[in-house]
Amino acid sequence: MVPDSSVPLNSLFYDRAFSRWLQVGRSQVSPDGRRYAYTEGTITDNKMSKVHVVDIATGADRVIATSRSFDAVVDFGAQGIYLTLAELDAYAVGLWRLDPAGGTPRLISSTILDPSVGGGAAWGLGFNPADPTPQHQGAILNSQNRVLRYDLSTGKPTPWFYRSGAWVSVWGFDGAGRPIVGVDLQVAELWVLSSSTRATRIFQSTREFTVPVPDRFAAIDKQGVWLDATVDLGLSSVWLYRAGSLQNVATFNKWVEVAGGCIP
Repeated sequence: MVPDSSVPLNSLFYDRAFSRWLQVGRSQVSPDGRRYAYTEGTITDNKMSKVHVVDIATGADRVIATSRSFDAVVDFGAQGIYLTLAELDAYAVGLWRLDPAGGTPRLISSTILDPSVGGGAAWGLGFNPADPTPQHQGAILNSQNRVLRYDLSTGKPTPWFYRSGAWVSVWGFDGAGRPIVGVDLQVAELWVLSSSTRATRIFQSTREFTVPVPDRFAAIDKQGVWLDATVDLGLSSVWLYRAGSLQNVATFNKWVEVAGGCIP
């Protein structure tokens, strides 16, 4: 690898449409790569939060909404900008959709936890109280053992995935829009959800692993889904999920993260 000395500090994502590094994550960039959204104001400010949209070609930055109801961008999708209310030491709560041109955001759900958007739906976390061995209940950040699918029109939730004794999270979505779910159990697992009754495990770590375990959804392109791991054993690694298989494709003795999809 050759370092790029022109990269601005704190860059997170490489926008291939304009060959430009951005200081926002991939989910904050529009599908065509022409714009990105960010919020001004944090949960500790207790002030009005402003939603900005930036035109990448011109650099024009404009405020399109102001509110105390939301303060973080979940996703910049084809249907609009999805926003949530971040909480200190807790899950983000609620989901709104805002037209990139501005206007009044539409509430989708006021109760969804840790929302994400993909596959034509919203996804959030929940807890099944029938779990005989729950994790960390009563802690600052309670574990959640269930994934729910939310209809973007009605906000109605439908349970899709449950793991007893586990802490689950939605990492991202594959090329078909299927959620990729991480499971923190006695060992780490990754699952792909095809329906409310069909889930396929694509990864399970061992207690004695020799490479870092995938811990972040990084990018998606024609090759498949890229994931990386950056914190274990003083190493980092890059993984690729395609054709139903997850493979470790590279391991580094330094901190490396995927900043975008594979360039042909």
